[in-house]
Amino acid sequence: MDCITCINFYFSFIGLCTRTDELIAFLQAHQVLPRTIDCPMCKKPCALVQDGFRLRFRCRRTLKEYKKELSKKCNFSVSAMKGTIFDGSRLDITTICHFICHWLHGPYPRQLFLMEQLQISSNTFITWSSFCREVCINYLTRNSMVLGGEGVTVEIDEAMIGRLEGRIDGRWFLGGFERGTNNIFIVPIPIRNAATLLQVVRNRIRPGTTIISDCWRAYDCLNHEGFDQFTVDHGVTFVDPFTGAHTQNIDRLWRDVRGRISRYGRKEGHMVGYLAEFMFKRLVNRTNLIHEFMRAAAILYPPSVPTNGEEDPEESTPGPSNAS
Repeated sequence: MDCITCINFYFSFIGLCTRTDELIAFLQAHQVLPRTIDCPMCKKPCALVQDGFRLRFRCRRTLKEYKKELSKKCNFSVSAMKGTIFDGSRLDITTICHFICHWLHGPYPRQLFLMEQLQISSNTFITWSSFCREVCINYLTRNSMVLGGEGVTVEIDEAMIGRLEGRIDGRWFLGGFERGTNNIFIVPIPIRNAATLLQVVRNRIRPGTTIISDCWRAYDCLNHEGFDQFTVDHGVTFVDPFTGAHTQNIDRLWRDVRGRISRYGRKEGHMVGYLAEFMFKRLVNRTNLIHEFMRAAAILYPPSVPTNGEEDPEESTPGPSNAS
């Protein structure tokens, strides 16, 4: 199997998970699992075998000792999961892949459904959800977009995300929406002032871009930084009657963000991860979610199979966490 015949649809992948050999081949094609290693003793490829629900590389060839009539079995054995997303988990790869598939494609609320269907604990659900968001954060960091350019219009606006009714806590984020391409960025702003805003704009928007924003005074500096700026006073109108400027696209983006970030079991300290999940699922075509996620997981947690000739202990240091 290779990525040309990649399986990305929900039910197709769920079916694949029940065929262990094909699932292993799929994970190897996406570099989540190593294909093979050479035995450091006899220099020949090791066999990949299942040890319970774990995978190991083993060599059982007969070795002849130099200048001796004696022969012995090579007992080299090493985990095939070292360093990977499966390292250290007490769940089998089928259960983990079922979890990832539904996490990517399933609707909210999903915690009770996955706990019941996969027979996992609440802590396990939280651990693996956090891991999945780590993969999304890493993907977005490596594929961060710079918007705009000459003749291009970008709408920007800030929003507080995570504030619950009756509480004032939450985190401020700055978002950008590029007209014509629908490309976006969303970044946290630890301090809501002109200096922080300008730093984000410099990093995320090219000079010469036409920027449309609201009338917050912190945006006044943009005209002096190589940008053409138009403003809309939302206290008066949503479309400037003289310039036609509006921020309806970025406003719609914030509505989507608030609508799609689950309120079920939400933790304010994980807000960056929630937004990373939202952006990953928005930027990646739905039919490529599994493919892109698995490739991203392989980059974040690459296989690191030791080849020192010694049997390694059972997995003890996991990729995502030390939970089930």
